[in-house]
Amino acid sequence: MEALCIAIVNQKGGTGKTTTTVNLGCSLAELGKKVLLIDLDPQGSLTYYLGFSNCEYSISDLIFNNMEPGDIMLSTENLWVLPANISLSDVELSLVNHEGRESILKKLIDPIKHQYEYILVDCPPTFSILTINALTFVDKAIIPVQLEVLSLQALELIINTIFSVKETLNTSLSIMGLLPVMVDYRRNITKEVLNHLKNHFGLPIFDIEIGVDVKIIEAPSFAQSVIKYAPFSKSAAAYLELAKKIITM
Repeated sequence: MEALCIAIVNQKGGTGKTTTTVNLGCSLAELGKKVLLIDLDPQGSLTYYLGFSNCEYSISDLIFNNMEPGDIMLSTENLWVLPANISLSDVELSLVNHEGRESILKKLIDPIKHQYEYILVDCPPTFSILTINALTFVDKAIIPVQLEVLSLQALELIINTIFSVKETLNTSLSIMGLLPVMVDYRRNITKEVLNHLKNHFGLPIFDIEIGVDVKIIEAPSFAQSVIKYAPFSKSAAAYLELAKKIITM
């Protein structure tokens, strides 16, 4: 049985994509699932988060130097990681005239999909060929959303992108759900935006919310998921609950 592949995607920066990819992945691993995380952001935030900032190779070596995934793969917290660094930014220019440029990631990872139960892709905060590659490869998309007004415009953009990819490149692609993150009910706007999401987008919204939590902010400083750094925190509990939810979907 092949892995369920999920892109964590939003074209707006600062929406918790990397935080969600790491902590959802670690939660799935904590629940006994075999998980691969793919860092597809040239900023390498996921790679840095997990303490691999000085890794010798990155996913760009699979694309440019014909290396195999096993040659660059790293492991931590009972999961596996395909790291990224700034060299991935060269992909944009190099693939402009490349035939099948939207399916490079799919061709690279499809042969090892059967080795995992879940593959999570951390996408860049831009509309780019890397984002298109992720959406062409995966089965599902999770969109982390901050409950603030500026998030709504970005949400419309990424939804349109997903539907466009579904129509032209990946007919099996679907949105698993919108994930409210950095939720703070002390602000009136939080409930207003959440109601707007429910009433205007017609998309599934996870009933699990990731609140504002200092522990989740501190965890990357120790190159750990919040699951390991603060296992009894509200954020750890929320991501574990999200993982359980996804396992049953």
